[in-house]
Amino acid sequence: MNISASELKTAYRKAVLIKELPISVWQVINHYFHLRIGNKEVPAPYFINDSMRFHWKRVLSGKGKAAEIEQETEQKAKDKNFNLEKVSPKEIRDFMSRRSLGIDCSGFVTWVLDELVRIKLNTHIWNVIKFDNEGTMRAVIQVIRPVENMGVKTYADPKNTVEIKSLKKIQPGDLIITEKNNHILLISKIGFDTNKTPVYFEYVNSKINVGVKKDVVFMNNTNDSLVNQTWVDLSTLKIDELGVMNQNHSGGFVARLRALS
Repeated sequence: MNISASELKTAYRKAVLIKELPISVWQVINHYFHLRIGNKEVPAPYFINDSMRFHWKRVLSGKGKAAEIEQETEQKAKDKNFNLEKVSPKEIRDFMSRRSLGIDCSGFVTWVLDELVRIKLNTHIWNVIKFDNEGTMRAVIQVIRPVENMGVKTYADPKNTVEIKSLKKIQPGDLIITEKNNHILLISKIGFDTNKTPVYFEYVNSKINVGVKKDVVFMNNTNDSLVNQTWVDLSTLKIDELGVMNQNHSGGFVARLRALS
């Protein structure tokens, strides 16, 4: 089932008040959406280190900053005599995917939240996160390589986030975590009606087989669950009957970083 462009505009117009992330946080997001490689703009593909191979560079583990992904892509292209200037953005993206260059869902969220935490608390996100220390060596690794050790389960841990039980109370920067802790999204923009009730929210994420992406959820009933709202794919205007949160036949919840609560 699809929603038409006019129906989409009508749904957006129900909002009279907009709240969104700060400009510098958007700059972090947009950098991933518009990587500058070979004088072209390329959206970051999805990557997760399924093989669990150890990499000294976080960029090779799906946890790199946007600039690190750009630099590593250019270096690998040079090593392989792949002329970035003469190929299309799609060919560059395919080259990146074949060489495990991209960003996973928690890596993307981590760098977006890091900028939000920097603005609000003047520190890095790993300084406000509590890790599960499994022995001295593990604790040392988490200090040396904090971003590589921050996954969806880290954000789902009650020590680090508090669940937002009412959709009426969501804020930009809140997280949406699947019930099985296998995916994470970040709320980037919210539209409110005259009663200050959310009528929609946009979210960003790095999605498997897709990469960085922005989509929207229209509220049917803020007293109902996330799954029962209307999830719209902005690239196709397709309404996902199950919703992203139910893609694996599971639900999900909204959470807020405790440090920002």
